[in-house]
Amino acid sequence: MGRYIRDIVLNKPNDFVAFMINDYLNKEGFKLVEFKGQQVFRCGGGLFEMPKFLVWNYQNGVFHMEAWVRICWLPGVYGKENEIKGFNGALPKQMYKQSLEELERLLQQPLPNDNNQGGVNMSENNNQGVNNLLNQGTYNQGMYNQGMYNQGMPNQGMQNQGMYNQGMPNQGMPNQGMQNQGMYNQGMPNQGSYFNQPPTYVQGVDTGRYAGLSLGFSIAGLLGLLIPILGVIFASLGITYSRKAAKGSKTGMATAAMVIGIITMVISIINWAAGIYIVLNR
Repeated sequence: MGRYIRDIVLNKPNDFVAFMINDYLNKEGFKLVEFKGQQVFRCGGGLFEMPKFLVWNYQNGVFHMEAWVRICWLPGVYGKENEIKGFNGALPKQMYKQSLEELERLLQQPLPNDNNQGGVNMSENNNQGVNNLLNQGTYNQGMYNQGMYNQGMPNQGMQNQGMYNQGMPNQGMPNQGMQNQGMYNQGMPNQGSYFNQPPTYVQGVDTGRYAGLSLGFSIAGLLGLLIPILGVIFASLGITYSRKAAKGSKTGMATAAMVIGIITMVISIINWAAGIYIVLNR
């Protein structure tokens, strides 16, 4: 087993760490699944994106993370665990590693009144890390209150894009259907209002780095005019990565990649169908 393992001393609020991880998982497209008897976060089904896996835990100020990939031979049929390096699947592995390194940097960003100006990497490759609890399978999709993980049902109906509450729990009505952009409340409990204190902004995950790649794949889909199957593959890759890029800072380029990908996909399919029709009617 060759996992990418990190143990980093952060000494930051639990709710901040949980929010940053949640932001990363949502924007990268990870979903909580049960895999081989263990609850893990997985991204990619294997058809057009290499399956990526991640588990994490934060306890006593130490952030523990394990990440790996698997080769997908058929839908639902995976090979053994692979390290996030090597020639096989080099591009998606490199992109996954870069995203994890960016996450580590964001977790170590300074906070207001934070004496710890960055974490310390305790282990470069330590297989003896803390066991991943994953909040007993009920990680919150949104807000984390008072540095504690809710052990009940997940909070649903709210998508936080950079906000977490630091202080006492919310005691008013739950925030539902509101999208918060890049802030957290630092102060006393919210009792019937959304914000009691001026917001403090933190840097979130930016998936805009996928925009150029998605645009390149979508344009390469024009190969479908000559070889339809290549057009379908490249167009599909362009559409897949443009969805991630659209959640980042380069939404314009991501939108262009999506549109071009759809167009080249349609052209490739029509060309493919026309070729089959000509062959059958000779």
